[in-house]
Amino acid sequence: MQTRATLFDDLPVICGFAKDADELYYAFPKAKYPLTADQILPSFEGRQGNTTVVFESRVVAFANYISVAQNESVTIGNVLVDPAFRGKGIGRFLIEHMEQTAIRNYKARFCRIPCFNRNTSGLLFYHALGYRPIDGEPRIDYQNIPVYLVHLVKDIKATV
Repeated sequence: MQTRATLFDDLPVICGFAKDADELYYAFPKAKYPLTADQILPSFEGRQGNTTVVFESRVVAFANYISVAQNESVTIGNVLVDPAFRGKGIGRFLIEHMEQTAIRNYKARFCRIPCFNRNTSGLLFYHALGYRPIDGEPRIDYQNIPVYLVHLVKDIKATV
């Protein structure tokens, strides 16, 4: 398993990672299911740290930084893992890589991750990685149903 900068040619593959409209909403709230390269392109071009995980020559995960505050924090977003590779440690590998890159490139001291209240597996995953809720905000989802966006945070330190 390795990480690399995401290539434009990776976008069609990444677009297939959301199994349904709910999963897509959790990762790309402004997109409409199914995700297309045209929808992901503004995020790809407008955000820093577009990162892809490659396993056995196959693109299997993606994330980027929603925001970067030099010498302070990053906010990780657009986290997607290929459904065929979930439960194999790839998500953990990706998030830990994003944390270490934030330390190395931006001297970040903590990471933030937004996660919707209905994304129970995401909340449990981030909790297992040491993220804790610190705040949140009400939102309206793609079906005009109220949801709550939970803001999670974790203090990060460089690993050897």
